Amino acid sequence: MAMRVKRPELSPSELQRLATFTAEDWKRAIQRPEAATTQEEPPKAAWPWQRVPPPTNRGGNDWASWAAPQELEQIQLVMRDTDDVVQVAVRKPSHGQVAFIDCLRFTIGFETWHRTDKGTLLTDGQIVHECSAWMERIFGFGITRPAPARQFYEWGFELGDGCGYMAYGGKSQNGTMMIVIHGTGCAAAKDGWEKRLHAFFQWAARPCITRIDLAHDCFDGSYFNVDYADHAFDHGWWRMGGRMPWHERVGNWKRPDGSGRTLYIGRRKNGKCCRVYEKGRQLGDVHSEWVRVEVELKNDDRVIPVDALLDPSGYFLGAYDALCVIGPMLAPSRIATKQNATQITIERCVENVRISYGAYIRFLRQLAGDELTLDLIQRKDAVIPDRLKLPNEQRWGTPIHSGPTTSASVDTALFGVFGD
Repeated sequence: MAMRVKRPELSPSELQRLATFTAEDWKRAIQRPEAATTQEEPPKAAWPWQRVPPPTNRGGNDWASWAAPQELEQIQLVMRDTDDVVQVAVRKPSHGQVAFIDCLRFTIGFETWHRTDKGTLLTDGQIVHECSAWMERIFGFGITRPAPARQFYEWGFELGDGCGYMAYGGKSQNGTMMIVIHGTGCAAAKDGWEKRLHAFFQWAARPCITRIDLAHDCFDGSYFNVDYADHAFDHGWWRMGGRMPWHERVGNWKRPDGSGRTLYIGRRKNGKCCRVYEKGRQLGDVHSEWVRVEVELKNDDRVIPVDALLDPSGYFLGAYDALCVIGPMLAPSRIATKQNATQITIERCVENVRISYGAYIRFLRQLAGDELTLDLIQRKDAVIPDRLKLPNEQRWGTPIHSGPTTSASVDTALFGVFGD
């Protein structure tokens, strides 16, 4: 018989207040529990029709169990419509944003697009156009071209220039549409996309986050690196409640050679895992100390609240106690991440050209001079190699909805490539 979880006896405004508590607030709340029940109206939504719901639902009256953030149980059991007991990621209070979303996968009901266009959409092609327009409003890029179907869906389409993809169709998919935003897409998206997507979810049909990757970059390895993460496992700091999670080391740990090392905590098939790896060395800089920490959450027997879009740091820090040392750090800089990745990639590109073609280029310069040599060896078309494309508007592409077309031509163009 499935257990029943008692609903909390706190009002929404009280829950809203608790969700914003810092570590010092928790300590004061233990001494004076009534201080945590200050009446406060929830903030207004960024969009007119939306009111932000309480970002967490912890429940219970045991104030002592909330003494310090690192002692909190971060997973709470709730009941689904099927009476299954599932896990919910409960956010941990943090002073500032120390993590960012590096990958996102979600599904929405296909009927969402009838709501956005008031039921006037008739064909699949028109619905794909409507989806493309909304993706551009939210992320800055829309659907650009057909792509192979994935995840057992019938149709697939690319978002931007390698920023992600959309898929829908298929009898086993329960009338849903899946949208995936890759790490490149998260970095290239317009600022504030998390808030816009959160607001979109408030009235979309059956929204569900099925995967979210939360990441933090330590560019100099001063306070978090693969060695610290490995030693933290020996001290039990990666345990969150039950047994110790899966531990796996990949790379040359005995004799580090600059190729990069990776530590895996937990198994992906279990719905929660962490990857700690030497990002700079992965990109080709053998002397880089840049370390990336990624927490991957999936909705396998757990619920990922949509509020993770607004507070990625809270859910990131709440995943494992070993991440507590990241909490006091400054907010992550996506600009710094882009600049570091681009600099390393360009340096690697120059090195490859020098090794592979340096002797030829030197001979041609002596024979024909710099200007003629460049005219002879460079391509005539203005193509930017994929590895050198910046994660910005260069990745947006031209969405299919930007040009005028009729519904008949839409269906022919979008679906004709796959045949019947």
